[in-house]
Amino acid sequence: MIISASIIIGGILFFNYLNKNVPKTQSIESIEVFSAENITTDAEGLKKYDRYIEEAINIKGKLKEIKKDKEKHTLILSSKNETVTIICKMQKDQIKKINNLQIGKTITIKGIYKGYLIDMILLNCIII
Repeated sequence: MIISASIIIGGILFFNYLNKNVPKTQSIESIEVFSAENITTDAEGLKKYDRYIEEAINIKGKLKEIKKDKEKHTLILSSKNETVTIICKMQKDQIKKINNLQIGKTITIKGIYKGYLIDMILLNCIII
């Protein structure tokens, strides 16, 4: 009985955590602006960005790719030597702006920095 109650409560807390309301990026001030051209392309170099995790940042770079999965869009910006890319998961309200983008053009994205694996990851992104 206690185990079942613990599992149910844990499930509810986990569900609430995953579905918490994230404020729109438009209402959050960026704490830093970066150029994709200057982003270091190895894991050691990317560690210096750890202090920006869960913070809004701007990144200016060349648009490498636009991906669409149903109603979700992802923009990929390239870094200086393209070994690291910046993955930007876009807010749904950015679709009109995304439709006007051209591959190879320089754009500025604002998003919540989540960290990196091989690439930098930003969520709730908007086009500046």
